[in-house]
Amino acid sequence: MSVFDDTIAAHKDDVVSYENQVALGKPRSAHLRDDEHVFIKVVISLLEQGKIDPDVPATFIKKEEYEKLSDEGRRVTDEALPNISSLLRRIVDLHYRKEPDDSFEMASFIASLWHAKSRVEEWGDVFVF
Repeated sequence: MSVFDDTIAAHKDDVVSYENQVALGKPRSAHLRDDEHVFIKVVISLLEQGKIDPDVPATFIKKEEYEKLSDEGRRVTDEALPNISSLLRRIVDLHYRKEPDDSFEMASFIASLWHAKSRVEEWGDVFVF
């Protein structure tokens, strides 16, 4: 047997209570910087105005800027869009939960999105946010 199998067998009767499952599902508190709060407000405003839809990447791309990109720039952008779209959905979902935005999870999602966005924007300013 492998170490993994031994570990699973050793804990097969362990039960996590419902209360512990709920507690584990809550975002961990953390302080967001001002620029992170501003970013959330911008994204939520664009979403509520119907200007962007995380499920439709074309809504958060500046088409005229995208078309100016080289083939390589468009390829980089196209490859990043599924991740950026997913991160936007996660940010929006977390924002609309009853817990405050100030969490490690929100900070991590924003940092990941900004990192992906910055790689694309080496080729041009293609995003509306």
